[in-house]
Amino acid sequence: MSVLKYLRHPDRVFALILIAICAVMYLLTGKMEEPTEPGAISASTFPLLTLLGIALICLFIIIKPEKEDVPPPSSWKGMLVVLLTAIYIALIEPIGFFIVTPIFLFVQPLLENFRRFKLLGISVALITVSVYLLFDYVLAIPLPTGILGD
Repeated sequence: MSVLKYLRHPDRVFALILIAICAVMYLLTGKMEEPTEPGAISASTFPLLTLLGIALICLFIIIKPEKEDVPPPSSWKGMLVVLLTAIYIALIEPIGFFIVTPIFLFVQPLLENFRRFKLLGISVALITVSVYLLFDYVLAIPLPTGILGD
């Protein structure tokens, strides 16, 4: 099998593009502020680990993509997810993490017809609290409080 035919699979193409984006972001993240003392976690630790995780997942997709007979997702749902994410990013500072994040995490699965509301509610609460604890206590980075104030 030729390399071009191997890479022609849409999942592999997407994974390669995502790896390239991760590489650029990795380089940009490396310029963030260094820790003040040896062994301390810097502000760049979490983004770097996240980018590394995304790149590893993409490598697995390149090795074994989805089967060809899987119908492609509709593009309007993808655009809706991108729009919802842009709205989330725009509103997190003025409204606040604790209001916008649970709404975003609840609406996102609904776009994919996930209707197990009890499980969704528990997941939203756990993710919101986990992210808060990670940023506030581990990374010592305050999250935007927005209209809730300090």
